[in-house]
Amino acid sequence: MNACVIIEITGKRAERLLDRMRADGIAVYAVRRAARETLELTMPAREFSRLHVLARGSGCRIRIAEKRGESFRIRRLLQRKTLLLGLAAALACIVIASTRILFIRVSGCSRVAEQTVLRALAAEGLTVGAGNRGWDLPELNERLRTYDDRIAWIGLALDGTVLRVKVVETAVKNDAWDDDAPADVVAQKSGVITEIVATGGRASVAVGDAVEAGDVLIRGDLTREDAQLPLIVRAAGRVRAKVVYLTEAVAEPEAEVLRDSGECVAYRCIRAAGVLLFETKIPYGAYELTDVTTRTVTDLLVPLTVTDAVCREQTMQRVRRSAAEMAEEALFQAEQSAYLKIPKDAAIVEKHSEWTEADGRVRAVVSIVTEESIGLTREWDSDRTTE
Repeated sequence: MNACVIIEITGKRAERLLDRMRADGIAVYAVRRAARETLELTMPAREFSRLHVLARGSGCRIRIAEKRGESFRIRRLLQRKTLLLGLAAALACIVIASTRILFIRVSGCSRVAEQTVLRALAAEGLTVGAGNRGWDLPELNERLRTYDDRIAWIGLALDGTVLRVKVVETAVKNDAWDDDAPADVVAQKSGVITEIVATGGRASVAVGDAVEAGDVLIRGDLTREDAQLPLIVRAAGRVRAKVVYLTEAVAEPEAEVLRDSGECVAYRCIRAAGVLLFETKIPYGAYELTDVTTRTVTDLLVPLTVTDAVCREQTMQRVRRSAAEMAEEALFQAEQSAYLKIPKDAAIVEKHSEWTEADGRVRAVVSIVTEESIGLTREWDSDRTTE
């Protein structure tokens, strides 16, 4: 649309000025009387300077009521510095984002957890926000394969801002296994039986019985005492028990810990739509951010998140700890040791922990009770089968 203006001509000679405009070839349309001595009309913006010349000596007052057209809109936009800054920031974000990895898509995971693959990628520097150029993908494929024995092959492909990861897992090794061979179900570990269901063979224990690792839970030998021929089957079934995991850890009174060295610098980080635009270079190997404040600039086209903080250097210092600090560490270490022994499918039903202080040290003991499957199929050896 061509630029035009809606003007108001006020005065006793408004009609005469309108006639002079038409006579002078100025395009005039949408004329209406807005008041007794006021005419409202629309005219091309480029002719407005000619109207001023014609209006001299007419005794009429001219006022622009409205400006219309793309040129006026563009001019108004150019006068809005905040909007221009937002547009510049948005353009910068687009340019920066196009050179970064914004999404990571992992496929092919079955036995290997997707988080395991993501941690391996992160160890090689491939994370969301990393650059998407300059990577030796074939070499990375080989290195990533070594992170987990279950990964037979891994392929990386960069598709713009998307990193696609294809995982091929190793085949599950199937040991030679005769489904008809005589076998017993034995206990993998000690515990108290909470459930036993024999689908093949005969149960040797009952709910509430305490068993030790290696005890027979379901027998495959069904031969009666008066039988002349043995009746041997492959024992099978489901056996669950309460299992106790007891671990302990000791914390020394002195330890090397990270502490504030007294050195600090101001820190600032600016992000736009999650993309890092600026971050203060931190001169310390280990540090802690304190007095953190975050604000969002919302009057831009793309919101900016500005984080300010104090970056304090942390150095290893040998300090003497209180009993509470030692207990916290010892309990944590003991609990982690217990969790490493517990199967993923086990249900934790009880947990107890305690600590004691002696000779300046703290000893923590953690007891965790789980309910889990403890049955293990154990085939008979050939000598026993031929007895």
